[in-house]
Amino acid sequence: MSHFLNINLAIINQRWPHLAELICQQDISQLEACLVEGNTQAIQVNGIQLASCYDPIAEAQLQIKQLPANCDNIHVYGIGMGDLAKQLLLQTQLQQLHIHILNIQLFALLICYSDQITWLDDNRINLHYCHHEYPQQPYLSCIADLQLADPNNYKLTDLINMELNLEAINSQHQLTNKSHQQRLQQNSEHLKNDPDIKIFIEQSKPIKQAIVIAAGPSLEQQLDFIKQQRASSFIIAVDTAMKTLTAANIKPDIIVSIDDKISNQHLATELLNNTPLLYFPRVDSELISQWQGPKFNAYGNSQFFDHIHQQYPKTRLFCNGSVIHPAVDIATRLSPKQIILIGTDFVTHTIKPMRLGKMVR
Repeated sequence: MSHFLNINLAIINQRWPHLAELICQQDISQLEACLVEGNTQAIQVNGIQLASCYDPIAEAQLQIKQLPANCDNIHVYGIGMGDLAKQLLLQTQLQQLHIHILNIQLFALLICYSDQITWLDDNRINLHYCHHEYPQQPYLSCIADLQLADPNNYKLTDLINMELNLEAINSQHQLTNKSHQQRLQQNSEHLKNDPDIKIFIEQSKPIKQAIVIAAGPSLEQQLDFIKQQRASSFIIAVDTAMKTLTAANIKPDIIVSIDDKISNQHLATELLNNTPLLYFPRVDSELISQWQGPKFNAYGNSQFFDHIHQQYPKTRLFCNGSVIHPAVDIATRLSPKQIILIGTDFVTHTIKPMRLGKMVR
């Protein structure tokens, strides 16, 4: 047993004996760890550095400034190298600091190779092996621990990551976003001249069965089923599913595209000639111009589209961030007796890649 583990574990055993017992059960040899040198030292685990080697104290202080003023009860998810906990304990108003371990094996390695006595021995510290589903407010987090979290903490860490990125995500959907304003201007003639999706919907009625196809990993398992149902079904496919569908020689009745990141390379194939396309105003202008088939447009139901709707009134389809939403909305407006969803994977137990990007877990 290492010197650091002895002194750290003695305090943990005295204050949180159930955690000490759990720590002693861990096999840290399963982790690929090494020491990284810089202005300071940090441990790297499985290729992820637990803290900065540049100026970890200044970075911890920068994080602390994000907290509401005069917080006296704070939660921290993850530990890093312990710098955030140490700096928080310097806050004179602090009464309780809850440190939540996200990976017990990682924590066992940390206390084996570094001195964490400064914060472990402080009476204001409450140490937990985290099993929260939602982060407790107010809180801070250590990014490395979020990436190395135990599987039972994936939901929690996903929510924290989402909250950390929320401002950046929302900035991509602001009315003042210059790139979006430019795209709306580029597509104004298309919006003016191409027909509303409601025309396509009225022309397509009546239908008995609609199949909405998205790009989830389960799509590949259902290709034979789609072929069997093709003659009796109206198929609505999202743009990211098209590579899989065209590889299987399946042609939908309409393709739905709403994102500015989709380009001709996702949909360029002769099989799709004369296939109708529904597009939103932010879709790539070149894709719209070069589309070899009927084109229809619509808007989402967010405030972002209110101004352009006043200029060129169009049908407003439900959309809350996913191209699946307007695809399903179209299906419901066609009034079929049955709607089948394929590839709309709300969760997956595999690490099978999505059509664009990769599943994290």
